[in-house]
Amino acid sequence: MKKNIKINFVFNIIVNIVNTLISIFATGYLARVLGANNIGLYSYLVSIVSYFTLFGSIGTAKYASREIAYRRDDKEEMSRLFEEVLLLRFFLNAIAFAVYFLIMHFSNFDSRLIIIISFFIVNEVVDITWFCHGVENFKIIFYSTFLMRIIFLISILTFVRSSDDFIRYVIIEVAYNLLFNGMLWTSIRKHIRWTRHLNPFKHVKESILLFLPSIAVQIYVVLDKTMLGFLSAGNYEENSYYSLAEGIVKAFLLVGSSLTKVTAPRIAYLNANNKKEEISETLYESYRIGWFITLPITLLIFKASDYIVPLYFGTGYDGVIILLKILSPLVIFITFSGITGEQYLIPCKYTNTQTAILFGGAGINLVLNVFLILRFFSVGASIATICAEGFVTVAQLIVADRHGILKISQVLKEGKNYIISSICLVAFFVITSTITTSVFSFAISAFIGLLIYLIILVVLKDKIVFQKIQKLSQRNTST
Repeated sequence: MKKNIKINFVFNIIVNIVNTLISIFATGYLARVLGANNIGLYSYLVSIVSYFTLFGSIGTAKYASREIAYRRDDKEEMSRLFEEVLLLRFFLNAIAFAVYFLIMHFSNFDSRLIIIISFFIVNEVVDITWFCHGVENFKIIFYSTFLMRIIFLISILTFVRSSDDFIRYVIIEVAYNLLFNGMLWTSIRKHIRWTRHLNPFKHVKESILLFLPSIAVQIYVVLDKTMLGFLSAGNYEENSYYSLAEGIVKAFLLVGSSLTKVTAPRIAYLNANNKKEEISETLYESYRIGWFITLPITLLIFKASDYIVPLYFGTGYDGVIILLKILSPLVIFITFSGITGEQYLIPCKYTNTQTAILFGGAGINLVLNVFLILRFFSVGASIATICAEGFVTVAQLIVADRHGILKISQVLKEGKNYIISSICLVAFFVITSTITTSVFSFAISAFIGLLIYLIILVVLKDKIVFQKIQKLSQRNTST
């Protein structure tokens, strides 16, 4: 992995660690303070407004990030693209904003909530993270995230003290996103040279091609929450259970999201210069890191659910335990689908293939949701999500194998050491299950288990762990 990719990867890992730690603390606090019904209501409202933000952006973020990466050596062309995409997003979100109010006028939600939630659409207009990704400027994202997450945490601890403060909480969520994106604008001066004679609508066609996968993703990421809320008859607790469980699992997607953000622009650049071998090398290293991190995290989430949920959320959230166990493999599936899809298929312009795969996953999710949610509610939604994500991950790997950019056998080979170590970790958890009876004993068990995981990797002379130890020993010897 090239030096600047490693630096950007570290920045993104730090950003995600900060987000994860604050999200974990904030989620537990809010669950206790606001209650399951309010948490579920917020999840339902966000699922509704996300359809409008989706159609208000029609894939422009992914398209623009990729095209900025292609043009970053030509400042004038890059600047023109930035302005045109910005104007296009403003126009489309203005339409989405108007349609949102027209439809929500006939709903039974509190009018204050309708107005506040609408600012998520406004946020899409000022959001320029796609530009920062395209030029690989991850420092500004790091600093903005760190500062704004701290402000967010202080705000909810100060202003959200009971279920009566639900409106305040929603305002804080909206304000956080707007201020975060506002900070990103401070970094564009050195990259942009303002131009004239703009034609924003010429980007619609390519954006729509990337919009289609987004629709598919929306079906199996958001539709389940919408269906749970719609079928709840005003009781949003099932929404709350599902949203909290999914949030905890996805909070641990450090590696997948970090790798995708820093590597996708680079692979787009390599593809533009026809450097296929470097693309394969980068992908294999991403898979190796993905194996290393996601397997133990998945096992720890599965094992920890029985102990952490009662301590973390308090009473009334027992339904989250089984959902965490079902959803824990999402860490693996989403990381790998992110590597194959977001790092390879989209940057290398296999958009139609990615779209077909995602619609296949969406179809599986939709059909399963119809049958399972009606009978099992949040448990049914969780099963449907796992099946959809599993299908997408496997299908993407098969396609990449057929393209010749990688071999599935090699991907599995990259994970051999980590699978062996994970089996030993499972065996350790099974052996110690009778004496693991509290959060404290689980914490000790988890710590020892992770040490065993790392020790086995050292014995196997794994590339990630063993070579890192060799470098550290060489440094100590030289000093």
